[in-house]
Amino acid sequence: DPRRAPLLAHVPNPDIDVSASAVIWNGRLVFRLHDTEATRITQPLLDRSGALWLATSGAGLYRLRPTPVAVISEAEGLSAREVYPLHEDPADGLWIGTQKGGLNLWSNGQVRSFGAADGLLDDNIRAITRDSSGTLWVATHEQSLFRRTPEGRFVPEAGAPGPGVRIKALLAGESGQLWMGSDQGLHIRDTNGRWKRDPASHALENCTVRAIRPASDGHANHHSVALACITGTMASIHVSTSPSMPARLVHSWSKSPFTLA
Repeated sequence: DPRRAPLLAHVPNPDIDVSASAVIWNGRLVFRLHDTEATRITQPLLDRSGALWLATSGAGLYRLRPTPVAVISEAEGLSAREVYPLHEDPADGLWIGTQKGGLNLWSNGQVRSFGAADGLLDDNIRAITRDSSGTLWVATHEQSLFRRTPEGRFVPEAGAPGPGVRIKALLAGESGQLWMGSDQGLHIRDTNGRWKRDPASHALENCTVRAIRPASDGHANHHSVALACITGTMASIHVSTSPSMPARLVHSWSKSPFTLA
């Protein structure tokens, strides 16, 4: 159940604090979910215009601005009320993943839906990202990973881990890698399209990777990502982005009970 996932979402504004049910902006409570038993905030996203988007697990999608809050729900064309992953696309708008409603795109004040007719064979969307080449990646609950072609069709990713791997998170690296978090740890797709299980996964045998985010480490030659597991445990791994080296673990875990050599 995605509602059990820890909320690991960086909002790049120190004046904004987001919990599972409320938003505090400049020290003032500006938003609160009323029915916290049935719904929660699943992901916040601060867009380029300064608007704060809130995906929820049963109350649709909210947009907070300095002006009054806007609600985008089924009345505006959203295909389902349970909203989980969000991804802002500089070219297209806001990609919205739903449970039981497939993928939505909010652009120019309108909602467009994508599903089986577009090649997306599962209507439970778990993660969305766009890589450095401009390819959109969409992870689903049952049918693994899809990528969007230049023609706008969604096709299954050949070679992706599976079957039976439940994907929970995606992160596109600046150098073309794609990180995938699942109930089987962490996998990486290299710049040649080859998938492999990251060595860090050996310490995650009982941990589902629910979220992956960039984490600054101060190393000019390395890229760091932060992981959130179903237990809420945080860890830091540093992965080389040098074209001459495969992605590898170069630092041990922090803030976790695991120790890697």
